[in-house]
This record gives sequence, structure tokens and C-alpha cells, in this order.
Amino acid sequence: MTIGMLLAILSRPGGTGIKVFDMDEEDAIFDTMVSEFSSDKPDHLAVGVVKEGYEWVEHPVGSEIWFTRPASGGVWTKYNG
Repeated sequence: MTIGMLLAILSRPGGTGIKVFDMDEEDAIFDTMVSEFSSDKPDHLAVGVVKEGYEWVEHPVGSEIWFTRPASGGVWTKYNG
């Protein structure tokens, strides 16, 4: 009987109310992509151009918003100059 109730809950239209069960793989991939594009800072793996001891990257590309970090790596900081 317990298995029957579980199957009824998992197969009901509109989902179970439990996010893990309701989210399919496509939703998870979409959410990951959106979060990557909506980031206000470049990813820590982003590669910029090194000039005068600092690495520079424009994020998002074409936005004319620049971020810097030491050439040795570290956290990106928005350039306000």
C-alpha cells in the first residue's frame, strides 16, 4: 500500500510539491545557464588580458564594464575609473 501511495503522489499532474522530484534534468540545466549569464562578476575561471600587473576582463562582453584582479589570480573587482 505504501508503494501505491508513493506512486500516486509522484505521478500526479502539477508535481509532488517536492522540488527535487518535480525538477527534471532540462530545468536544472536551464537554471544553471541562467545563473551563469546573470552573474554580476566574471567567473573565477575567466581569462582576461594582463597589463601592468593586472588581469582585465570585460563582463558581460560588449558592456564596457571592466573587472580587474592581480595577474597572479584572485577575486575579480569592478573597475571604477
